[in-house]
Amino acid sequence: TLASSPEVELSIVRILESLRLGRAISWQEAAGLLRGQKLDAYLAEVDFKQPSVPLICNTDAQPLSAETARRHLVDHRTHPVRFEQSVQALVDQGAAVFAEVGFGGVLSNLVKRIDRKAARPCIQDAASFDAFVSEYAEDKE
Repeated sequence: TLASSPEVELSIVRILESLRLGRAISWQEAAGLLRGQKLDAYLAEVDFKQPSVPLICNTDAQPLSAETARRHLVDHRTHPVRFEQSVQALVDQGAAVFAEVGFGGVLSNLVKRIDRKAARPCIQDAASFDAFVSEYAEDKE
């Protein structure tokens, strides 16, 4: 079991708010949103929408929905990650591209061990993000 930490809670808030606002927010902004309250209290105020793409929670390798998102995010603080099972669940649903955001490529290499056929682009900066979007974005027209 993993111990929860303020950094984990700030990371969750930072990701959720960045998605909500459509822009990245700073660690300081995330800390200001928590204002000393526990993550549970913050999440109680978040209006979760049904995902438009399949999402798998990596604490139990089960689909994530608007109804289960709050519980899954709280579980992230104290439950181990089931990365292999989560990737396999996505592969079973037809996923063929697993993009890693950040430096290192560790997760991409783990995906390679699970599914050698999957594309594994690494997004490390604006240029690699633009290249990823150009190559993998679906035509929405």
